[in-house]
Amino acid sequence: LTYTQVTAADVTELMGRQKHLQEESAKLAEANERMRRLFEQMPDLTAVFAMADVLAVGAIRAIRDRGLRVPEDVSVMGFDGIELGNYLSPRLTTVRQARERIADRSLEILLSDIAGERPAVHELLPFDIVEGESAAKIAR
Repeated sequence: LTYTQVTAADVTELMGRQKHLQEESAKLAEANERMRRLFEQMPDLTAVFAMADVLAVGAIRAIRDRGLRVPEDVSVMGFDGIELGNYLSPRLTTVRQARERIADRSLEILLSDIAGERPAVHELLPFDIVEGESAAKIAR
């Protein structure tokens, strides 16, 4: 017989992961329901831009449940660039943020603000549009 010793830190980490999965699942369900309501208000909707990739996933489920195709009937674009988007069918078109750059600049701004060195700032940081398969090409 072999066994693995489990520490309190292991249990805490697992509980944290479980909580995160529950929160993501709730976001998927909420996005699905909001998309259903949006279709009630706008039945001829042809495109959706979700403020997070996980919300785009929930929207895609609602679109498919309605018997529509992505992107042929409704284009979907997310925001975040999470890895899950690469494993969807169709692959999710998304805006990928420069997360490390955002974190670095946020810390720099916060520290300079604490030191009283500069007023509040507004910056536009670079981003990429990751062309997946969930947004239809527009003919020009």
